[in-house]
Amino acid sequence: MEETNPLDNYSPFDQTEEVKTISSPATSPTIGAEPDIDDAEIRAYEARLNILESQLNSQTEQINVARETGNAEPLPNWPKFYPLVHFDIEEVPEALRVFVSEAFYGWFIMAVAYSLNWLGCLTLIRAGNSTESPGSKIALASLYLFIVVPLALDLDAMSIYRVLKTDKPSTMTYLKIFIFLGITIFFEGMLALGLESSGSCGLITLINLFLDGHWFIGLISILVTGSLALACFTHYKLFKKLWAYYKGTSEGEDLEGNLKRTFAMAVVDYLK
Repeated sequence: MEETNPLDNYSPFDQTEEVKTISSPATSPTIGAEPDIDDAEIRAYEARLNILESQLNSQTEQINVARETGNAEPLPNWPKFYPLVHFDIEEVPEALRVFVSEAFYGWFIMAVAYSLNWLGCLTLIRAGNSTESPGSKIALASLYLFIVVPLALDLDAMSIYRVLKTDKPSTMTYLKIFIFLGITIFFEGMLALGLESSGSCGLITLINLFLDGHWFIGLISILVTGSLALACFTHYKLFKKLWAYYKGTSEGEDLEGNLKRTFAMAVVDYLK
């Protein structure tokens, strides 16, 4: 039997098409490498960076203004059509912005309600004997609209904004908010009731108008009563939410002790 050499018929070109690409071995993760970050974390990180950038820009602007004018107070930027006060929601921690939004929402409802009340009181001139003194109601309604509403913007909405944007507000600053909000709630409730001497077209005035057959003025009074009641309810809800938040803070846990310390410090400062 004739022996054959297996290398006699071998050609390196015969198996060119059979060559397969060798896959590169999977690289093992480097020790200490950071895990993959999902999109939600990236967006949250970018949001925090944007907030920090906004705060830095605001502080830089304040420093430049202070150097030029000698006044460290930030420039007014709200409302945009005629800036009167400085307001930037980004300065408030994200978890607390809902309180600021509700405060301005309540003030807006209050402004609308007082405007409707002023118009309603003007129509009382044609209501005959349904009201004892429409002139005094008009005067009081004008006082509410042009004096009380701007004061409420500063003492209620802007006060909440200024307190919540600070790092560690004191008990006294919170108490000021609660006092002014309480006065606002009581005042709106009295106007919604519509006592004769209250200067409003509230519930009692509404009933008298319908009993005397003044249907059109009565319909206006329905809008006034409803808007005043809505403003009162909105501020009451805000009061409850703020109180619950305050009681959950370190300042609110020891309200009595903080009040005593604050009063003692005030007395000491006064006697110096």
